Parts: sequence; C-alpha cells; structure tokens
Amino acid sequence: MPKEIEFSNPPLNEVICGIQYKTTTPYNFTLEYDFYNRVKEALPKVEKIMPIINSQQEFEASIGVPRYFLKSNEEEKLIQLQAEKFFFNWRKLDSHAIPYPRFSTVYSEFNDYWRTFSTDVLQDKNIAISNLELTYINSIDIQSSSETIIPLAKVFSFFHNTANILDSDEFNMTFGVPIDQCAGKMVCTLTKTSRKDNNKKILLFQISILGKLSEGISLEKWFSNAHCIILEYFDKYTSEEAKNSWGMEK
Repeated sequence: MPKEIEFSNPPLNEVICGIQYKTTTPYNFTLEYDFYNRVKEALPKVEKIMPIINSQQEFEASIGVPRYFLKSNEEEKLIQLQAEKFFFNWRKLDSHAIPYPRFSTVYSEFNDYWRTFSTDVLQDKNIAISNLELTYINSIDIQSSSETIIPLAKVFSFFHNTANILDSDEFNMTFGVPIDQCAGKMVCTLTKTSRKDNNKKILLFQISILGKLSEGISLEKWFSNAHCIILEYFDKYTSEEAKNSWGMEK
C-alpha cells in the first residue's frame, strides 16, 4: 500500500475511469437516447465528436457511429459514450476551479453511471469487460511570474542527471511498467508545453493504468488497486521539494 498523502494544492487536473466491453446488444441511437434521458438532469449538455479508434476493426465498426460527450452544467464532469467504450471524466477547469472530490467519489459516480448503462440500457446479463483504464493527469506549473523556468530536477526525482534534455520549449516522453496486480501495465507520459490562457510553461504528467479483470478481482477492486498504484508511483517519481510546494500532508 502507498503512503497516505494528501495535498492542500494538488496539481491534479483530470481523472478518467474507463471501460471497454463486448455485448450482444446492438449499439444504436436508441441506446444513447435512452441513457441520456436517464442522466440528463446531472449531465444536460451534449457534444458530438469523433470516435476513439484503436484498430482497423474498430474503424470499420465506428463508421456512422459517433462519440458523445454528456457534460454537467459546469462541464467538470462528463461521460464519453461510444460503441463498446464507456468513460467518465472529472476535470478541474480554470473557469470554475472546482476542488477534486477524492477518488472514492469519482469512482462511485462512474460506477453508478456504468451500472445504469450496462444494466438498465444495454440489459445484457452477459456483458463482457475487455479492458479497463484509470488515468490521472497532472498540470504542473514550472514558470513563475518572473519568467524563471523551474528546473525539471526540482519536480521529478528521476531527472537529477538528465534534466538538461528538457531545455527545449516542447518535450514529450512516454514509458511503461508492467503491473501484475491489474493484469496490464502503467503508462506514464510527460509533456512540456504552455498554458493556452497565459502561455506560461507547464508539465503535463499523465499516469494511466491499463489492464483487465482477472479471476477473483471485482471491478471495484481493480480500480482500487489501480488508484493505489498511481499514488505509489506519483509519490516515487516526484521530488520532495515539489510535493512540499503542493502542500503535502502525511
């Protein structure tokens, strides 16, 4: 188990809980409309966007079948609805800056919506969960008002000897670690970019646990394990100086 860590000012910007599934129920507009009617009080806004496509088979299956965002009034919560994919996002938006409600609350909402969709809308008792995802996206300020760029070694413990490779204006790196507890892997992406509103430099640090259910592991247990692993590696990869600047409380 990871150390219990809380921050008074965490860099967390977004949390995503996702399921990919297989079902015998044909996916169509009727299902989307039925589900929207069940959740529209909490998620009234609708946006039609391009689907997520991971393979040629998915490309062929997605022709004419869009992806929808169902969003709350403040747009800090949304469901991504697509054939054989179901995602729930919590987002910290600069325009509202709603505090992170804790993982247990985010997961509970995600699970309630998933149960509504899988049980009440799809009505398929034999639905098969093929892949699961838990992603945390952190937006880390590295440029102060004085225009000084904070050295990367002050944020990440693994850059003590290689921070100079990130001196460029933009940078992107990805690495993965096998995670047996979740029957999958952890994928970390670090991107150096700029804020859209003020052009200040930031780091986007994304940690994703991608895996499957294994024998004896429930959906709730899988996400609990994934959450603990993300906390463990975030604590391991970030420096004490950075954690203190975010108001670390142990």
